[in-house]
Amino acid sequence: MPRSNNLTSIERKKRTVKTVIELCQEIEPASITTAIIAKRMGVTQGALFRHFPSKDAIWEEVTLWVSQQVLALLDQKLTGAAQPLTNLESMYLAHIKFISQYPGIPRLIFSQLHKLQTSPAQKTIGSLMETYQERVKQQILRGIKLGVIEPNVNINSAASMFLGTIQGTVVKSFIQTEDALSAKSAKSMFEIYRRGIELNSHNEA
Repeated sequence: MPRSNNLTSIERKKRTVKTVIELCQEIEPASITTAIIAKRMGVTQGALFRHFPSKDAIWEEVTLWVSQQVLALLDQKLTGAAQPLTNLESMYLAHIKFISQYPGIPRLIFSQLHKLQTSPAQKTIGSLMETYQERVKQQILRGIKLGVIEPNVNINSAASMFLGTIQGTVVKSFIQTEDALSAKSAKSMFEIYRRGIELNSHNEA
């Protein structure tokens, strides 16, 4: 890859984020060094450290980008005019599609969460998960008020299960790469989740 010495600091950071995400798809994130990142980018480690004071700062920048992308994606799918269950399905399918487009991101997140020492990247991921679950809780609560979600559902547990189902699908994709992240599989998984919280499905049972 040719050297790019005329990039601004912001452009360099964006390119670094993109490079790290690509590398996480190809190799174990924990084994990615600044030397590997710099080589892929076609720059020296010194040039890389002019924009990031440490390797942890690089991981923090990457997780900040991921957080911004995921939350923006969710907000795009949230429509006040739509039924809460429709919004939840749109969020679910969009998240799975995002992961299928950037398969290195889950590997990065799991790798960061496995670290024993707390890092800025871990804090960013934790904040993302909290904010994400709040978005889900808001839709569940709205669904209860509109009479489309079971009123006795545990909102915290239902929100955790929403995210947990996605995480389980990601883990499955590590083993079964073909269909785990397909739109068809995602729709099937969400349908199971829907039946667990939807008011009508309980009445029919």
